[in-house]
Order: sequence, then C-alpha cells, then structure tokens
Amino acid sequence: MVFLTFLWLCLQPPIAPVNTPVDVRYRDRLEALRPDDPGAYFLLGEEVADAAANPADSKLAVELQCLAFEIARQAPATRSIAAAAALALTELDLAEKNRRFLQAMARVMDPARVEPAWLTKPPPASPESQPYKVAVLLGLIRSGDGVRARQMLTKPDVRASLQASERMLLAHGLSGGIAGLEREAAMWPCPSCSNRLLNRRPNTSPPEYRPCSNCGGNPGPVLSPFEFTQQLRLESFLLQGSARSWAAQGASDRGEPLIDPDPAHLCSVFGVDPARVYWRAGRWCTTPECAEPSPVDLPGLKEETKSPTVPAQNPAAGQ
Repeated sequence: MVFLTFLWLCLQPPIAPVNTPVDVRYRDRLEALRPDDPGAYFLLGEEVADAAANPADSKLAVELQCLAFEIARQAPATRSIAAAAALALTELDLAEKNRRFLQAMARVMDPARVEPAWLTKPPPASPESQPYKVAVLLGLIRSGDGVRARQMLTKPDVRASLQASERMLLAHGLSGGIAGLEREAAMWPCPSCSNRLLNRRPNTSPPEYRPCSNCGGNPGPVLSPFEFTQQLRLESFLLQGSARSWAAQGASDRGEPLIDPDPAHLCSVFGVDPARVYWRAGRWCTTPECAEPSPVDLPGLKEETKSPTVPAQNPAAGQ
C-alpha cells in the first residue's frame, strides 16, 4: 500500500512553488486561451490577481481583464462578461478617475448593473468620509502630531484613499508620496520638547523657559510658502466633495484630459494591445503561431540602423 501511494505521488505533475511567477504557474492555461472564449480570460484574470505578488503579476491580471472586456464587448451575448471585467479592473486600479470610467463602462455593457435611483447614495459629507480623513492626516503631519498621524496611517481605508490620491500628493509637493508622509510622521513629536514648544533653562529659579532649540517652537516639517500653499489647495480640493470647480480640478491633475467613456478606448487607457490575444513564450501575440517579425526584421529598419559607410582615405591626399 505504501509503495502504491509513493508511485501515485511520483506520477502526479509537479506543483510550482508559491513564489513562482504567475505567468509560469498558469502557463498552460494562458496558452490555452482563445478569443472565442472571453470568460476564460476573465476567470484566469481573477485568479492571477488573487495570486499576484509583484507589479508584473498585477500587470498580467490587468492585461487579462482588458482582453476579456475587449473580446466580450463585441458580442451581445457576452456583454455581461465585459461588464464583469470592467468591474474587476476597478479592484486593480485605485485611481479614482479610472474607477469612475470603468464603472461607466460596466453600465454601458450591462444596464442591469445601474442601481435604481432610490438605492443611489449621495457622497458622504461627514468626518467619516475618506477625503476628510486624508485632509486631517495632512494637517496632523504639518502640525507635528506624529502620534495621531501614525495611528491614521495604520487604518486600511485611509491607506486606500492615499494610494488613490498619490499622484495628487506628488503633484502638490509632497515628496515621496505615502512613504514621505510616513517618514514625516515618524519624526514627530519633537524629540527635544515633545511638542511643548519650550525648554526650561537649566539652573534657573524661578524657572525660565526658551523656545525649543530643535523645532524652534513650531513642530512639524519646514515648508516653503509655495509648499504650504500647495497643501492647502489639495485639502481644499479634497473637502469640496463632488461639487468641484474647474480651477480646483486643474490644480489637482495639472489639466490632464478627461478619459472619453468609449468602450473602444479601454485597452488604450491601460496600454494593452487588443490585437494580441494569444499567450506564447511569455508574451502576447496576434496569431496562435506567434509568427511575428522581430523589430530587426522589419522592412527598411536594417538599412536605417546600419553604420554609415566611411569612404577610405587616400594616404597621399594629406600630403
């Protein structure tokens, strides 16, 4: 019996280690994908996203869901799969603008996903709203209240909001993004006065006090007038809720163009080529045979990249 069990184990296919890249662990299923089955792209994209351990794995999950959307949207019978793929992408992209675009795509593909008006909730306008918490966090770090700032940074909802707003943080002079906020929060309260602003002069009776020599009586990071103004602009933008002026929007994204809610543009938003639907040898191809010319074999490229011919010099010419 023991021998039969050992023999059965030996005949089983090898199991890839958990730390193996997902494109290797799922290689057979990736190579089995066909454009006539968009559901297979969607389901595999879900599994790859769950097993993703690095940016390359997450990129593969995004590519799978984009291809599932692109293939499924072209047939009325599979548009529900396209809607599901668009919603799956909202879990992979935390940018608020892209999330709204993807949710709109899901509603275009499957109108049944539009919530009835009586179920639609207005955006929160209370201290529990995520933009409010981010604005409070920025104020705590600016005032040197590192203890409360570190406590807020441990909350998952606050970190998710920061990740979605990181591009705005960088655009408004907060160097390092989330890592920079964590670094500043760890530096305070002031190690010299513990944010009491004053230090007692030694050997004085009655006691005399002087401003803290470390923070100068003003704990918190040293900001230039421009950086301080940028932070206030960011907080103003966050606290305006859904009613935002064009000026506030322009200050937050530097005038970045809005994404056109056209289903045909979804793949281009994520940098995915919709024509490459076959996975071969670790890359996407346009044909099952992956018979595509390499860049050096493209017509005219060899001639352009050749080194220019240098005419031979006549030794006697310089004499």
